[in-house]
Order: sequence, then C-alpha cells, then structure tokens
Amino acid sequence: MGRHFDEVVGIDFSERFISSAENMGKKRAVTVRVPREGSAIDELRLELPADLQTDRVRFERGDACVLRADLGTFDFVLMANLIDRLPDPARCLARLPDLVSTEGWIVITSPYTWLEEYTPRDKWLMEGEGDTLGALKKNPDSGF
Repeated sequence: MGRHFDEVVGIDFSERFISSAENMGKKRAVTVRVPREGSAIDELRLELPADLQTDRVRFERGDACVLRADLGTFDFVLMANLIDRLPDPARCLARLPDLVSTEGWIVITSPYTWLEEYTPRDKWLMEGEGDTLGALKKNPDSGF
C-alpha cells in the first residue's frame, strides 16, 4: 500500500504487532521463527522491497470497534483477519462510511472462522449456517 498511496495508517489492537511493524520499517529486514508442524520451527527472512518508501507508512494501536473520531478518510481500507475476531463486527462496519472516501475501496478478507472466544454468537455476521459474505452484503448499518 505504501507504493500506491501518499499516506498509509496501519491500526492493530496488539501493541506487539505495532512494535513488530515499526521495527520492520526501521530495519527493512527481519528473521522470524514460525511454527511449521508439531515442534518443528522454520526461520524465515522477511525483507521490504528496496523501492518501498516507509516514510509514507505509520502504525498505531487502536480498537476497530472504537476508532478515534479524527482518523480521517481514506481511498482504500483493508480489513485483514479482523471481522471475525471482533466483539461487535456490526459496530465496526457502521464506522466504515465515515472512513472511506466517496470513490474509495474496502477489502475485507478473513478466514471467517467465527469463534465465541472472540465474538458472541449473537454478533456473528452470517446468513443461515455459514454465509458471511451474504450477511455483509445485507448489513443495513454499513451504508454500502
């Protein structure tokens, strides 16, 4: 996103994720340990492309259900691995019309593995027994 937009704001609830993202921006490359299977661990080297301008990107801690009022509007909003991990996804969606410019885009990507440890069952966004996309399309609070 830093290649295509003048300003990129990454928001996450996890202070650890924010610190990791800021560290990656400063160092431009890190080695991480990732569980593969059982007790096997893989080490991966992650590197930012040389032409990526990190001065356009900043990160902050925030709650997707209670974003600060002065956040602004954006031409592109990416909600990755988020919607099915919120205590109130509809509340988050209701805030989107104020965040996205008139010609802007929203991309929502997630495994949609609704779990009660994150989202109470009565807050799950599903049509029938498992159609999150159908529920997102019909959400009257989204304004889209």
